[in-house]
Amino acid sequence: MSIKRDLIRIGVALALLAVVGFVYAAPVNESTAKKIASRFVTSFSSLRSAPVLSLVYTGEANEGLRSGQTPLYYVYNIDANGGFVIVSGDDVTHPIFGYATSGRFKTEDMPANLAYWLDFYKQEMLYYIEQGVTPSPEIKDEWQSLSYDTKATTIEAGLELSTAKWNQSTPFNNLCPLDDKEKVSVTGCVATAMAIVMHYHRWPEKGTGSIRYYTRTTNRLASANYGAKYNWDNMLPEYVLQENVPTWTDQQATAVATLMFHCGTSVEMDYKSTASGAYAHDIVPAMNKYFDYDNGSVLRCRDLYTLEEWEEMIKKEIDEERPVLYGGITSSDEGHQFVVDGYAKTDHYYHLNWGWGGYCDGYYRLSSLNPAAGGIGGAISGKGYDYDQNAIIGLQKAQAGSQINNELYYLDYEPKEIDKPKGVFGLYTDVDHVVQNEPFTLYFSCIYDYGRRDFTGEVALFLENSARERKQMILGMKMEKGSPNGILEAGYMVYDDKGSEVTITEEVEEGDMLRMYYKPAGHDWLPLRGDSKATEALPIYKESPVANEAIRLEETVQVFPTRVQTGLTVSLPEGVVAQRVSLYDMSGRLVKQEAISHGDSQVYVSLNGQTPGIYILSVQTSRGESRHKIIKE
Repeated sequence: MSIKRDLIRIGVALALLAVVGFVYAAPVNESTAKKIASRFVTSFSSLRSAPVLSLVYTGEANEGLRSGQTPLYYVYNIDANGGFVIVSGDDVTHPIFGYATSGRFKTEDMPANLAYWLDFYKQEMLYYIEQGVTPSPEIKDEWQSLSYDTKATTIEAGLELSTAKWNQSTPFNNLCPLDDKEKVSVTGCVATAMAIVMHYHRWPEKGTGSIRYYTRTTNRLASANYGAKYNWDNMLPEYVLQENVPTWTDQQATAVATLMFHCGTSVEMDYKSTASGAYAHDIVPAMNKYFDYDNGSVLRCRDLYTLEEWEEMIKKEIDEERPVLYGGITSSDEGHQFVVDGYAKTDHYYHLNWGWGGYCDGYYRLSSLNPAAGGIGGAISGKGYDYDQNAIIGLQKAQAGSQINNELYYLDYEPKEIDKPKGVFGLYTDVDHVVQNEPFTLYFSCIYDYGRRDFTGEVALFLENSARERKQMILGMKMEKGSPNGILEAGYMVYDDKGSEVTITEEVEEGDMLRMYYKPAGHDWLPLRGDSKATEALPIYKESPVANEAIRLEETVQVFPTRVQTGLTVSLPEGVVAQRVSLYDMSGRLVKQEAISHGDSQVYVSLNGQTPGIYILSVQTSRGESRHKIIKE
């Protein structure tokens, strides 16, 4: 294995900020985009003159708010073969989405993985625009810097692991089966990404066991025996055609084709000549079972982490010389898998190997928006947008004594057999607020393993302080063979819709929370996470911020709907005078108060801009206060 460290030159703005300011949160036209691209390229290029940029591709909105307007991004080739740069079409995001310092961007042979990634940028941007997001100070500074003359300075760019530039067709698919049209199947992006990572580690010496299964689409038998040694020395880092003539030997072709076929069959690849597919959650079990990779490797879900947490996780893998198998799912449920094998130490760019023979490999952002930006639901914490992406963390040779790791989370799922409030996920109770020394009933739904592996270990409710340090275990549940609960089997979930009676007697301090944690056998405690709709933690108080009674719905006041997307209506009967309507979040913080004209029989309350979750609506009337639990979707 080898490590490559690169130096690039990053532009530093001159003191021109007194010039007329840039207009923010607005579309970027092609003329401006080209200037931004030119200045960015100059910042890392050794060219003495301005680069020749050619616009070769744009991301048209073709839908929603941007239909018929400026593109969502622009792709420029640099000179004849000097790489390319992708510029945002709206200054709500970072100006540069990605770049490469060599090669060309060719639209006629775009890797499916890259097409997915560009569409991800596009859908993410449309979401931001729809939500009315404003750019963060960091993003404003980037646009400002690239909008005026810059002075280049050389700094250390980061770390890039040297991974193979492999593809899915000849010679990689030489041993793949024929499909129902009697054509040789392609390897599939999952197999190619797996093979690239295994080649980097040059492990294992040989596989273990065998497999036999029928493909899902064509129902054709596929089988493999993994006992033969892998010929790592005869696998080339790149298989090149010269004037359409192979430069590799038959032995070199067979070496890589064997590895590719073994990777594909191990995840029960659905082989086809047009596109072969497999599931990301099958990769880790296959690597453990057949190829002697570590049990502690785990499939992590992007939607459960802030961007800062996610990037830190990816960087740590690269620092420890572990290329990352990275995946994503489109809105049409198509999966894509590729390899993250490096990062730049500045500006949050990551080197992506698309598994397409090196084509369009380069540095890309993992999100077009800064993690500190506000205005999109849970965006302050980096959540809100559903990314549907994943990464395998800790993929390495098997370590002695290592045990299976898991990614438990609150599943956004509402089966009929669960008796719970509709639209509520994670932790919930029968009271408005949890208060020290006051009893309440705790419920949770639904805990599931993202990687679909058996879970053996513990799940527990902890009292934690404002620094997220665990103070005391309140409730504990062991999940192991022989215990009353048994293990949590792959594909199953666990929930509690009957409730557990709890009273917190531990001394409560400001900022304390109740949070569920889980501990896979042989691993540390980890917080149970969920997407932006899940309640991951409950605040706890020494004294209640409002009257702590069971939520009641007075006959005199009607609220509809109670499951809300945009707003709700409060209806008052004749003779009842409304004084004010207030909205509180689950921490007791007042987030909205509606002015009421005397004599109004109906009051509309808008929830636009509020984070999805559970709220308490307080309606103060001449006959007293009525409180209602509201779910913002």
